[in-house]
Amino acid sequence: MVDLSLRHKKSILGNLWYILTPMIYAGLYYFAFSYVFSARSGHEDNLINMAILFWGVSLHAYLSEILNRATTLISSNANYVKKIIFPLELLCLSGAITGLVQLVISTIITLIILTFSSVNIITILPAFFLLIPFVMICIGFSFLFSALGVFIKDLASLCSMLSSVLLFISPILYNLTMLPAGFQGIFYINPLTAPVQLLRELISEKSNLWECSLTIVLYSLAAIIFTFFTKFIFFKMKKYFVDVL
Repeated sequence: MVDLSLRHKKSILGNLWYILTPMIYAGLYYFAFSYVFSARSGHEDNLINMAILFWGVSLHAYLSEILNRATTLISSNANYVKKIIFPLELLCLSGAITGLVQLVISTIITLIILTFSSVNIITILPAFFLLIPFVMICIGFSFLFSALGVFIKDLASLCSMLSSVLLFISPILYNLTMLPAGFQGIFYINPLTAPVQLLRELISEKSNLWECSLTIVLYSLAAIIFTFFTKFIFFKMKKYFVDVL
């Protein structure tokens, strides 16, 4: 909560930026799809195209913030390691919660946009259920890279590059069905793929109830396993932080 209050502390509009920022981006995406790009993401309704892109980019922005912040999370708070008995895992959770405010606002704006489109809003709601396991995966990345960042100083540059790679190997800018069938399965390793692609399929009515439920269950199970595994690694490496710092 401290991070939330400090982020826009000295700005004129203050915390109003949490709402204005996603609204400005949403307007830019609508302009881009309506008047600039001739190639669309598979739908004639510009509001749908814009909503998919906007939500996908919002997910990517949240993940990127977690990745880029995690690499120096422990080293930049060395006092908590050396002098104060402090549960360091809370630093990982703090970063995830701070970014979550912006992500939730962006998700609400996405739903509002889709309400005014030709989509039946009820049928696409299951895609947004994946938001919870997605956040869990991001927390897992925070555990993993914050621990590794103490020992590997080049990790910050690697995560910056990884953030860009994850954007382009996800169905945010294009539909996954445009790729050869043999490549599509590999793309599901990317945590951004399942939430965005499921939304696309539900909008296009290409995913039935069984396929949708299976995606949610498998993605949630993978998120739980990954988060607990990375937390285990974090606690195993935690006892060596003081020696390095």
